[in-house]
Amino acid sequence: MLCPNCGTDVSSAGRFCPNCGTPLQVAKPAMDTAPQQQYQPPQYPQPQYQQPPYPQPQYQQPYQPMQAAAPQMNWYKFLIYFALFAGAVVNAVNAIRFLTGLVNGSSAEAQWLYAIFPGWKTVDIIVGLLLLVLVAFSIYTRFRLSGYYKNGPLCLYLTYGLAALSNIVYLLGVALVISGTGISMTDLEIVPTIVSIIVSIVMIVINVVYFNKRKQLFNK
Repeated sequence: MLCPNCGTDVSSAGRFCPNCGTPLQVAKPAMDTAPQQQYQPPQYPQPQYQQPPYPQPQYQQPYQPMQAAAPQMNWYKFLIYFALFAGAVVNAVNAIRFLTGLVNGSSAEAQWLYAIFPGWKTVDIIVGLLLLVLVAFSIYTRFRLSGYYKNGPLCLYLTYGLAALSNIVYLLGVALVISGTGISMTDLEIVPTIVSIIVSIVMIVINVVYFNKRKQLFNK
């Protein structure tokens, strides 16, 4: 540094020139005005986590076997709520008519018939007793069917079989009574009795087919 007055080289860091005493202006060290860069950590790309595409389980209902449609039971309901009760009432009335002889007409006509054909009264009494048995068995059958017992359908077949039997016994008994008298069975009103026998047989066949398709219901 040179003195501005005398030009002496001043090497010390004093404030005055050692030669002439001129005050010296010591230059302040220039400050670095360059902008200071702030340290920034390196930016590394952050990996983005992606959930692996696992297959989503699909809810499936448990397998249920297809169930067969429930069989129609209208005929069954008709039997247990009406037919068997009505049949029992009709057969009870007929049993009284056979036992009293009124099936042959008035009381006087019955006595006249029994006087000519003594065995006829026996036939009427036997048929009347069979009908009483049929009445009781019809009620028993009704409750066996309504309770879904295994023998319910069989009891129904026997009910119609017993009805046919009572009519067959009547026809055979009358035929035996009038044999040798010159009276033919065609002279008597036997058509309704024959029709009743046929109806009973048809009902047995119909009910066998019907209840064979529903026998799994009667399991008690």
